[in-house]
Amino acid sequence: MSSVLEFVIEFDHDDAVYRPGDTVKGHVIVKLGHSTAVQHLTAMLLGRGQTSTPGKQGEAIKEEVIYAKTEWACIEKPGKAIVEGTHTFAFTQRLPDSLPGSIEGQFGQIRYMIKAALSFVQGGSSITTLSARRAFTVLETNDLNTVPQSLREPVVRSSVKKFGRFSCTGGQVKFTASVGRQAFVAGENVPINGRLENRSNNRVDKASAVLVMITTYLSSSGQPPRTDRFEVSEEALALFVDPGAVIKIERNFALPALVSSTPVDPALLEPQPVSGKRRQQANRRKSGVVPPNQKQPPKPKANFRRIIQVSYELMLRVEVTEDDISDVFVPLIIGNVPIKNKSLVAQAPSSSAPLYRQPRSEKPISISRQEETYACDKPHLMHTNRHPFFADLPTSSKQSRKISTLVTVLKAEKALRKGIVRQARAADLLSNDQDPRAVNFSTVQ
Repeated sequence: MSSVLEFVIEFDHDDAVYRPGDTVKGHVIVKLGHSTAVQHLTAMLLGRGQTSTPGKQGEAIKEEVIYAKTEWACIEKPGKAIVEGTHTFAFTQRLPDSLPGSIEGQFGQIRYMIKAALSFVQGGSSITTLSARRAFTVLETNDLNTVPQSLREPVVRSSVKKFGRFSCTGGQVKFTASVGRQAFVAGENVPINGRLENRSNNRVDKASAVLVMITTYLSSSGQPPRTDRFEVSEEALALFVDPGAVIKIERNFALPALVSSTPVDPALLEPQPVSGKRRQQANRRKSGVVPPNQKQPPKPKANFRRIIQVSYELMLRVEVTEDDISDVFVPLIIGNVPIKNKSLVAQAPSSSAPLYRQPRSEKPISISRQEETYACDKPHLMHTNRHPFFADLPTSSKQSRKISTLVTVLKAEKALRKGIVRQARAADLLSNDQDPRAVNFSTVQ
C-alpha cells in the first residue's frame, strides 16, 4: 500500500477564475499514512493551446502554442523524511499580462492548469512518482464600454419570402425585427420587437431567434481556418401564423452562460450591412472549412499568437415549411464587463459580483493522462470552465435571477463541505502534535 494517501491541488479562489495579470494562489496538499522519504516535490503553471485544422490532402494538422510555463520546487531540501499526516505547500504565481481566454472547443482548446509531481521512496528502495493536476479558467477581458456607440443602438433586420411563380400569385411572408442593441453580457435579456405579416396562402409554422456561437480555429500553415457553428439556444417568437394574419412580436431573449467573444479593435466593430440569405435547415452543430471568399470576422490585436477566435450572431428565422426557411443575422458581441451607460444599463452596485457558470457550449472534461498515476478522487481530475453570468443588472433576465438564487444555496452547501474537510485536516495535524494552522502553510522547508 502506498504511503501517500492523498495528493491534490486546491485553489484559494473557489471559482478558480482569473484574468491576465492576476495572481493564482493555492496549495499542494500531501497526506501521508506514515513517515516517507520524499525525493522531489515540484509544481508547474502551464497555459497551452492546441488545435487541429485540415491540411491540403485532408489530413489533420495539429498545432500547439505555450502561453505560460513556470516551474518551482515545493520542497527546498529534497530527500528529507516527512512525518505522517497532512502537509500543505502554498504557491503564488502571477499570470502574464496578455493571455487568450480559456475555451474547450470541438477542434481545439486553450487550457490553463497547475501540475505537481511527487517522487518518494516506496518499499525500501524503489522510487514512485505521483501526479496531481488542477485546471483553472482565464478570462480575456472584453469590456463593452469600449465598443462603438453604434453597437449600443437598435438594429433592424427584415426578410421577405415570396411564393408562386410570380409574387402576385402566391403572396409573400414579410418579417421585420428590431434588436435592442448588439453588445451584451451573459445573463442579460436581448429585447426583440417585430412584425410578421403572412400575406401568402401558406401557414407560417414558426418564427424564432437562435443564438449561434461561431468558433474559428486558425492555422499558421497558411491553410483556411476551420469553423464550428453551434446553436446555443433558441427562443420562439411566433407559432402557427395563419394566412392573412399579421402579428406583433415583443420578446426578450435570455442569454445563458457563454464564452465571451474574442476582443477586437473597436475601430473594426462598426456594423456592416448583412443581407438576408436562405440556408438549409441543418444540425444543431455544423462544422467545416471557411471558403476563401467568405468574409472573416475582424482579427483581434494581441501580444500572443491567437489560434482560436469566438464570435456570435443572432439568427432570426421564419419557417413556412421544412424547405422554406428565411434567415437574417445580427452580429452580437458577448463581453464580460457590462455597459455602464446610465441611459441603458445602470452601473451595478459594488456588492453585486457576477456568478461564474459553465457555458452552454462546453461540458466537463477530464484532464487526467493515462501515463500518470494519481492519489485523488475523480472530481479533482475533472474541469469545467466558468464564465461571468450577470444576474443582478437592471437588464438581467428573470431566468438569471432564479439561477442566482439557486447558486447562492449551492455555494453555501459547498462552503459547509469545505469547512468539514478543513476541520478534518486540522484534526489530523493535531493528532501529530502539529499546529493546526499549518494547514495554510508549508510544514516542510
